[in-house]
Amino acid sequence: MTEWLTVEGAVLTVDTSTMVIDAASEGEIVVEGRPWSYAVEQGFAAQVGEEVRLVGFYEDGEFKAGQIENLSTGLGVILRDESGRPGWAGNGRGQGQGQGGS
Repeated sequence: MTEWLTVEGAVLTVDTSTMVIDAASEGEIVVEGRPWSYAVEQGFAAQVGEEVRLVGFYEDGEFKAGQIENLSTGLGVILRDESGRPGWAGNGRGQGQGQGGS
């Protein structure tokens, strides 16, 4: 994983599958797929024109959002932990977690 960075910008488009941000420092950033659906499941919402802050990193040329905050409403969600692991990934692969006893 590379260095984390913070970008701010206005929401250009938003729907059930995608949010596009116009970040002055980085150009257009798209949050889509599982990261976007996870953000929505966590209660995140934004409207066109609202200002948002993304904290994330680039991997293979794609911005990976770790946190999203709607600066207009103060609502924010954490998508990834500090190591970059997605919140939707669960707690490992089940090795000794949660099932207890045989």
